[in-house]
This record gives sequence, C-alpha cells and structure tokens, in this order.
Amino acid sequence: MPARRMGADMQGKCRRSVAQHVITLEDLWVQYWANGGCAKEEELDAYLNGVLEPDAFELAVLGWALEDLAIG
Repeated sequence: MPARRMGADMQGKCRRSVAQHVITLEDLWVQYWANGGCAKEEELDAYLNGVLEPDAFELAVLGWALEDLAIG
C-alpha cells in the first residue's frame, strides 16, 4: 500500500476513534509522544483534520500509539 494511502487510512482511523469517543485526542497524543512522536498535540489535531501531513516516521509512531491503545 502506498505511503500516502496508509497515511489517509491512519488519519481516518484516528479521527473516527476520537470523534466516536473511543479515545481522546489527549490520550492519543500522550501515547504517540511516549512512543517517540515529535509533534505537539495541536499538530496532531491538525493532522487528524487534514491540515498537516506527517512524515513516514511520525506516521509509524502514530500507528504504534493506536496499537498500544488497542485500536490499531
């Protein structure tokens, strides 16, 4: 799967999880940060809303955060 498509899938999964109150943005960000993510919470929010696009490493870290939260 191309990286851009994986990014869109990850973005959608994160956005749905937050919107449906499965997780909070803060919980997602804390787990993302604990796994080595570098973005601020506001930047993560901007990514989930399609304003920013993370690089491949940040996308991988976000995936690990979802897995750690048992959503990925």
